Amino acid sequence: MNYDSYKSARDMSWICLSDSGVQTLPVSLSKVCKHYGYTVIKNSTLPTDSEFTLKPNERGRNVITDSSTFIIVRDTDSLPIQRYSIAHEIGHILLGHNHTENITRSDEDETERFAIDLLAPACVLWGLELHTPEEISAACNISITSAKIRAERMKILYARGKFLLHPLERRVYKQFEEFIKNYKK
Repeated sequence: MNYDSYKSARDMSWICLSDSGVQTLPVSLSKVCKHYGYTVIKNSTLPTDSEFTLKPNERGRNVITDSSTFIIVRDTDSLPIQRYSIAHEIGHILLGHNHTENITRSDEDETERFAIDLLAPACVLWGLELHTPEEISAACNISITSAKIRAERMKILYARGKFLLHPLERRVYKQFEEFIKNYKK
């Protein structure tokens, strides 16, 4: 992924967290969806012949109509995977990837970056001094696989030590400050 796409996804995750008023981990996706007016629908509630029913290889999908935005999630997946799927679909919408059939590999990479940054914000993990996949998975309610990927990225970020340089990141950290303080007790 090129750096512009990386920054776009990262910045949008900070804007999303900030605008929706999320202040704790695990990130409340219901709060995010409520803020944006998105409705989450469990795939199992849809008729099997519905055009919106997920295909076997899909974990989630977003559907935008003239009046509503829906995120369909495979509710037979574990809760951490469902959370990631919802965050991923929020990313597609907020990043402007509105035509499912035209999604590129670059779009998918950008959306993956958004999802992990939304569910496991680096500045919050840094504030909590979380390092291991197990700590990250437990705090963020994400799969151990996603937490391992996040932990690897956090190693790089910890080594750089350049947290809270961006005004959006500082705003997110400030929002989580009380949670961070209480979590460490």
